[in-house]
Amino acid sequence: MKAHLLEMFAFNQRANERMIDLLGELQDPQAVVRLLGHLIHSQNKWLARIRSYPESVDMDWWEPTLPAAEL
Repeated sequence: MKAHLLEMFAFNQRANERMIDLLGELQDPQAVVRLLGHLIHSQNKWLARIRSYPESVDMDWWEPTLPAAEL
């Protein structure tokens, strides 16, 4: 199971990096930046839940909106 999870996290990392690279090619990337920020916040929230961090309850799914440079 650990090997599978590591493989999935590595795939997810590569996919996120590819999406971030493609942002530079868009005319108006704001909607995509917001969605990608949501994906990153969601992943962080679920990881916090898995690790049993109590602050995961207070983490937002959409905010703060991340600028493209911070993705």
